[in-house]
Amino acid sequence: MIRSKEFIYRSLEESEYYKVDFTQFGWQISSEETGVAPCVKKDYVLHFVVAGKGTYIAGGRTMNVEKGQMFLLRPGEHVFYYHNKLTPWEYYWIGFNGEDADRLAAELGFGHGKLVLGVKNIESVVAIVRELCQPSEEGASPFYLKSRFFALLEILFSHVKKESGLKANDSVELYDAVEYIKKNVSENITVSTLSTALSIDRTWLFRIFKKKYGVSPSEYISSYKLELAKEYLGETQLPIKVIAQNLGFDNYATFSKAYRKKYGVSAKEYRLETMKLRSENEEESGL
Repeated sequence: MIRSKEFIYRSLEESEYYKVDFTQFGWQISSEETGVAPCVKKDYVLHFVVAGKGTYIAGGRTMNVEKGQMFLLRPGEHVFYYHNKLTPWEYYWIGFNGEDADRLAAELGFGHGKLVLGVKNIESVVAIVRELCQPSEEGASPFYLKSRFFALLEILFSHVKKESGLKANDSVELYDAVEYIKKNVSENITVSTLSTALSIDRTWLFRIFKKKYGVSPSEYISSYKLELAKEYLGETQLPIKVIAQNLGFDNYATFSKAYRKKYGVSAKEYRLETMKLRSENEEESGL
């Protein structure tokens, strides 16, 4: 910032603005009549559970969700989510999209394959969505709606920043590193190639990954590839050897060993289990 008695100027860093659009909001309380059906969203949709429990199935994973947690639906993903019959849930949601939507989701804590997170200040968050859901706000200006959306994000970000301890410049470099990993996931990425490609010191990379994710860059790369493998196993019929090859593993044996170590089952066992679960869910929902 440049400051004098007659003049003040400050240019925002890239990490301080987001090219995102607020697309939707809503509320629902489930009942015995609420059906179970798969869906595919065109936006990122963030749900905040304020009562009860439910189940969220995405990318071949089945996750339990309860009061005080939020879960994210990504655009284009085939997902199921439904309430627990004994304790039906109530939730609010917001939707967003745009050039930086994926970055926004990651910096809110949904990177590294996470789709369900706890929210310590969930009441403050849903108070804003509840306000928007009032009939009187249907005719509100787009500027007002967006201002409330960003106010909600500020509440979430204040918690994320407090938890991670990352500074703005760290966040930009971390985002660049994660994006590089995503775009080159089919390659045999090492910490050296990542460091060279981004002109970032290896020690610095290690520090920011440890601070944000609690793992080293190499552990993050391996975990990200295995989580993608898990999604492909659950959502596609690609041969397991092809999945391993497409994710840059040296050979099938290396992939198989790493997969079993992370998930406790073989890739083949997981695929069979997922197929069985999907079939049971479809029968239950009458599809």
